[in-house]
Amino acid sequence: MDAFLRCDSVVALTARLADGTVAADRRELVEMHLLACPSCLQHVRKVQLMRSSLTALPGRHAPEHLATLMLGTAPAGSTAGTGEGELAEGTPS
Repeated sequence: MDAFLRCDSVVALTARLADGTVAADRRELVEMHLLACPSCLQHVRKVQLMRSSLTALPGRHAPEHLATLMLGTAPAGSTAGTGEGELAEGTPS
């Protein structure tokens, strides 16, 4: 294991760091790097702030037809996902 992480390694670990999924020994190396690197510290703080801001947003459910499309189970004869048919009210064209 590296005795000191490079900036590119810290940036690559940023999402996992924000999720809390970085192993304890690796997390310690990241924290040591952040003490010595203001640029990476700023990057990590921005990602953490963005993550907490997104987490604080109210949850919304996807429309049922979207889930159907994503699962590939649109009914036979459906125009969903083909670009045909009308746009939902309020949907930008």
